[in-house]
Amino acid sequence: PPAPLSPEAAEVTLREFHDRATGRRFGEKVHRALEAAPPVGASWPPSRPLPVVWGEGEETRWRAICAGIARSGVRRDLVGAELVGTELPMFSFREGWSREERADLVVRFPGRGGKQGGAEPGEHWVVDYKTGRREMDQEEAYLGQVRGYMEMLADAWGVQVRGFLWYVETGETIEVGRSE
Repeated sequence: PPAPLSPEAAEVTLREFHDRATGRRFGEKVHRALEAAPPVGASWPPSRPLPVVWGEGEETRWRAICAGIARSGVRRDLVGAELVGTELPMFSFREGWSREERADLVVRFPGRGGKQGGAEPGEHWVVDYKTGRREMDQEEAYLGQVRGYMEMLADAWGVQVRGFLWYVETGETIEVGRSE
């Protein structure tokens, strides 16, 4: 059958296009910095140089993100977590289809008995970072992405997984859910 017609593209000004591209590049830099120095464990923010070259105004923005992360409830919970991986590759094979994803941050809360912050012992968290402001028109896609990560980890490892969207600039955290 013929391919469905694409919806008409909305007109975008050159300035809007530039702003979006600049925002994407900054988001990629933040992800790279958080991959190199994840906000897990006792010593954060990083004091060592990161593998990122900040552009005009970006380093100030990064420092503000670091200050917000350091004050956040998610960060307080992550102090007690063990790092499983950053940009963790995940693969899934179902019904003849394969899928590859990369989770920004995966942690595990060790120990037995009692909660650590908001986590149960042995529980895994998958966290997806977002930069910029929260955009409701994109959020359902983001939630679906994190649900996919949760499903892949829970199926592969047979563990309970909680998922989070963490808007690192605004400080908003959305709990996506908990795997069954």
